[in-house]
Order: sequence, then structure tokens, then C-alpha cells
Amino acid sequence: MGQVPRRQDPGQDSAKDSPGIVTVSGDSVKVAGEPAPAAARPTPQKRRRGERPTLTASEMEAAWATIEPLVSPFRQELWRAITRIIRDPAESEDLVQEVFLRVFWMFNELKRKAAEHEQTAAAHRQKEDEYRGKAEENKQDAGKYEQQAAEHAREAAEHEQIAEDAKRAIDNLSSAKLLRALLHTIAKRLAIDVFRRRRWNAEDRQANGDDVPRKSLDDFAAPILTVDDRLGLKEALERLPPEELEVIEMMVFEGLTAQEIAEIKGLPLMRVYRLFYSAIRHLREELTA
Repeated sequence: MGQVPRRQDPGQDSAKDSPGIVTVSGDSVKVAGEPAPAAARPTPQKRRRGERPTLTASEMEAAWATIEPLVSPFRQELWRAITRIIRDPAESEDLVQEVFLRVFWMFNELKRKAAEHEQTAAAHRQKEDEYRGKAEENKQDAGKYEQQAAEHAREAAEHEQIAEDAKRAIDNLSSAKLLRALLHTIAKRLAIDVFRRRRWNAEDRQANGDDVPRKSLDDFAAPILTVDDRLGLKEALERLPPEELEVIEMMVFEGLTAQEIAEIKGLPLMRVYRLFYSAIRHLREELTA
């Protein structure tokens, strides 16, 4: 079995447990409160953007064993594609490992998302059954209990759909054609970043000497955007709904087409376009307010 790519530390501290949301004990799932207030309804544990869950060494090896057969056939062509850009065979191998690492965490996140939403959906289904049973037993308050049961049924259906979308995305990513496109997109971005960083460093050394610190991306954006504009754009992006932000990142920053995003995310193509244009509209409203 191959080793998990370890160019950078893949584990970060996991997010703290949300108190009293979903409690699992053996095969049973308990939801605090009856009926639960809106803030305490069953919901998947949230993590900060970019935060990765902690996995044990054995869990990482097991997860990598499922990904390695999919990505390994592309190792040589990725290495050649990166080397054509940065002209450094040794660093190209490091970047190939980084590409594999990012896809590894993409698969892992999709699996985690599917499992968490399935668990949350099951909790809602359990509450739905409980309230329907109470409606049968208590005809006087049947309307109230049926309403609560319907609300849990709606919540369960939403989480089941999210879990299904995540599973479909995993299946789509397992397609050699789509996976190859994704790997090459990530590889190209990483290679171009290295190329630009070298060029910028070389320009700094030529103009100012070796001891001049490397410029930040904000320095290079300064001729285009003011500090306030850059801060405003960053804040506006952070306020986007998660789905819209993800589509913007994949389409604008990662260079994926709408069709590729639709296949990766397991979404209808028109849904991707709606998310993209909705994000653009929200950004425009935020920046012109």
C-alpha cells in the first residue's frame, strides 16, 4: 500500500462539539428537547472554512487506500505537466504529492458530509415517527403533532438530499475523465503559483537586493484595488452562502467549467449557473451598498 502524501500536515484540530444537538449512543440517536427549539434542531457539526478533521494514522491509511488506485495512474502525466511550467523535476514531484493530498481531502470531506447528513436525517425521521405516534394517541392535539412531524419530515428530506448529492459527487469524481480534469486543474494552478512566486522574487532581488522580503499578494493587487476595496471584497466573499462561495471558488479561482462543477458536485448544470449568478449579484450588492 502506498503512503498518504504528507507534503504538509493534513490534520488540524477538529471543531469543538456543538452542545446538545445530536447524541449517538450505540444504535440510537437522541435529539435534545421536545419539541426542539430552532437553535437546537438536529444539524451536522459545522467546521470553519478550510478546517480539516483529525484522522488517526490508520484512518488515513485506510482512506488513502481507496483513493490511491484512482489517482496513481496520473502521476507521470501530472509530473510532466508541472515540470513544463516550473522546470524543476524535484519540486514537480512535491507538487504532484500536493495535488494528491488535496484530492484526498476532497474525497474525505464528501464522505464525512454524506455520513453526517445521513445521521442528522435519521434523527429527524425518528422525531417524525414519534410525533406521528403522538398524533395517533392524542386526537385532541393531533394537528399540533402532525405539524411538528411534517417539519421534521421536511428537515429529513433536505439532509437526505444533501447526503445523496455528496454520494453522487464521490461517484462522479471516481470517473477517470473527470478526475483527470480535476487533477490537471489543481496541478496547473499550483505550478503557476510557483512560477509567479519565482518571477516576483527574482524581480525583487534585481530591483532591491537579496535581503528584501517577498511581497504579498496585496502588494501586487494595490495598483488595481485600494486597501478598502480589497477588504470589502474579502468580507463580501465571506458573507456569501456556502454553496455560492464554493461555486465562485471552483469557477473563478480554480478554473473549472460549470459542467465540471456540476459533475463534481452532483448538481444539475442550471443549478450551478444559478448559484454562480446569484453569488455575482450578492457581491455586486455588497460592494455597491
